Amino acid sequence: MATEAFPYSMVSIGKLPFTYEELKAIMGNKKFLLIVITIIFNLVVFQQVAEGIRWFNRHKDHACRIIGGGIMYLAMLVFGYGLLIA
Repeated sequence: MATEAFPYSMVSIGKLPFTYEELKAIMGNKKFLLIVITIIFNLVVFQQVAEGIRWFNRHKDHACRIIGGGIMYLAMLVFGYGLLIA
């Protein structure tokens, strides 16, 4: 069973651990949001690379498709970082 960060019972009675003004201040801090997004993006990339390595170890006979997919993934990664920096 998945746990919720903010259960509906807390939201419905207004017992969140922060105020609207605090939430607005965090959402207005562009540098903080950019850091959080970058960290999450990097975690996803590393997880996908690890999954790719596991897949490669199971399917070594498909080297051409793996290399082609890796080049495409690298291009998407560079493009994504370009969008993030821009």
